Amino acid sequence: MIDDAKLAAILRCAEKSTFSETHRNLLHAYVASLSAAELCQACIRFLSVPSRAFLAVKNRLPKMDGVSDCPALLDDLVSRLLQTGELERKERVRREAVLSHVYSSLSPSSRRDVLDWWYARAGGDAMRRWMKAISNDAFHFSLGEVRRYWETSKDDRAAQILVDKGQPEEVAEFLPYFIQVGVPGWLLSRATLKATNISELTWSDIRRAYPVSYLYLCAKTARAISDDDAIEILKEADPLEQRGLAIWSVGQLGRWHLLEQIEADFDLPVQ
Repeated sequence: MIDDAKLAAILRCAEKSTFSETHRNLLHAYVASLSAAELCQACIRFLSVPSRAFLAVKNRLPKMDGVSDCPALLDDLVSRLLQTGELERKERVRREAVLSHVYSSLSPSSRRDVLDWWYARAGGDAMRRWMKAISNDAFHFSLGEVRRYWETSKDDRAAQILVDKGQPEEVAEFLPYFIQVGVPGWLLSRATLKATNISELTWSDIRRAYPVSYLYLCAKTARAISDDDAIEILKEADPLEQRGLAIWSVGQLGRWHLLEQIEADFDLPVQ
């Protein structure tokens, strides 16, 4: 058990560190002198203390990697954090911050416990942490698990993971669903550029639902598009948000004559 006098010294220096460089140095020196076990105990005790003291302890945790019993100590810390029950909002936020901070240093079983904890909580911040953790965890990553979450939430962040982590043929399967729910145009384009064997029906749906993205994709993939279709898309493009991409795409297609027509026909605002 960590000595209360050590905790008091850390809190005292944290309070004075705002105005004293010496006390700021002492704060981090005191924390650095704690054993790995004491550091984990302090982390539990400091969920409600002023932020400088809490952060000094939390940020020291990854530096335990060289300690032989570090994995077991961190697993025990996480187990205790997951059993803390009802906490005040500040304490809950700090608990989640610690879980994220030590996640990559945990054993596979403890990482699974943390993932399940976040998924069960189902809030925006919890799911953000869940997606970041699972997408970078080679041992626990499951495209199917992320897809099930996306199908129920339509969370664009989950859709991005599906695109980034999925195989080209899998991304091609996702495309019709992405179009149906209306993912952002940049994400739809990213998925299309990665996918393979895209059906003509899907291309038609992209043209209908994402006309400017379709023009951009034609430019990026050398897909055939007529001059009339390109001009029609450009005329329909939002002047503030989409016209620039549409004009760029016409240029990438090598349609110099269309660029001249655009210059002559459109009342383009001076930027």
